[in-house]
Parts: sequence; C-alpha cells; structure tokens
Amino acid sequence: MRYFIVYVTFIDNRTENFWFKSRSGALLLSQLSKYPKGIIATNKFSFSTNNALSAFILEVDLLLQPQIVKNDFAILNENACYNYFDMDHY
Repeated sequence: MRYFIVYVTFIDNRTENFWFKSRSGALLLSQLSKYPKGIIATNKFSFSTNNALSAFILEVDLLLQPQIVKNDFAILNENACYNYFDMDHY
C-alpha cells in the first residue's frame, strides 16, 4: 500500500486535504476522477466534489514522516461513491 494526501481546491478558494491509501497514485487518481460532480466516500469520511476545481496528489513516505500513522489514512469505498447526474430524479 502507498499513502497519499489529496489536496482539493474548491470554488470558494478553500483547499482541504484528504488522506488516502491506495495501491498506486494512478489508481487513486482514476478512482477519484470517476466522480467529478458527486460524493467521494471512504471508510472514514465522505466529501462532495460538486464545487471542486482541482486536485493535487502527494505521495507520503511513512519512513521519512514518523509522526504520521497508517491509521490516519482512509480507503476509497467505490460502492458508496456516486455522481449526482447518475441519480434518478423524481
């Protein structure tokens, strides 16, 4: 497993960071890009991508950053992620 911090910048110039673990950065990026206007869900948190402008992925080496613990990172739960335009509107 590799560990990543994803920085997401939103329309209101607010930048938030989310901590993920994944097999690779390319895999994480492809998973995140499936939900450009929706909800990203993990085993620890969820957030809306509706107002997101950009995302930056930074890989973290836990050997160089001993203050960071593996348990701080979340795994993407694709079964709980969705796009707003995929939902049925009644």
